[in-house]
Amino acid sequence: MKIVCLGGGPAGVYQAILMKLKDPGHDISVYERNRAGDTFGWGVVFSDQTMENLHANDPASAHAMTDELIHWDYIDIHINGHRERSGGHGFIGIGRKRLLQIIYERAIELGVNIHFETEFEVEDIERRFANADLIVAADGINSKIRNSDHKHFQVDIDPRVNRKLKCPLFRILKCLLVDKEMAVSVIMCLSSFQPTVAVSLPAPVPTTRPCASLSTGNFHP
Repeated sequence: MKIVCLGGGPAGVYQAILMKLKDPGHDISVYERNRAGDTFGWGVVFSDQTMENLHANDPASAHAMTDELIHWDYIDIHINGHRERSGGHGFIGIGRKRLLQIIYERAIELGVNIHFETEFEVEDIERRFANADLIVAADGINSKIRNSDHKHFQVDIDPRVNRKLKCPLFRILKCLLVDKEMAVSVIMCLSSFQPTVAVSLPAPVPTTRPCASLSTGNFHP
């Protein structure tokens, strides 16, 4: 089978790896607009369950990730001098650039053709890639392919106001405010192997209100 993947991010490259493992005879090409060393975003976080799934699907790349990740088991919430500890989470973090390097190397090892600095357009589906048996659109949130036909791809877009705040965790987060009526989603991420927290706030927050801080514990580099 001739497979073309439009987009060389983690999802696109990993599906190429899995398809090669399924059948080494597949002819798979990945097209990525950026250079091999380019990346956007701070890091990637997986749960322990996700890592188990990765090990089950491709032990080689999963072991390479495990050797370089940071693992944590609990999260501490500090407010008004009191610490509340939440345990049993089991998450790991790895720099996004390093993650891409690992899966690029694994894909190339398996025989996947990766074309960097290569643009593609919607018209290429019927022209340049007309002989492909399968085309995978993995070109991100602003996908050219998906945006070309919202009805066909059953796109459901619901724009809302959101504000995102990223703070390093090696300092107390005095900027994080707690309000029981405010939905705050906390995402653990990684920047150059430094733990960070990203907090999504639905609206601007006054700086005069009571503050709380988050920290994480039991990091294992």
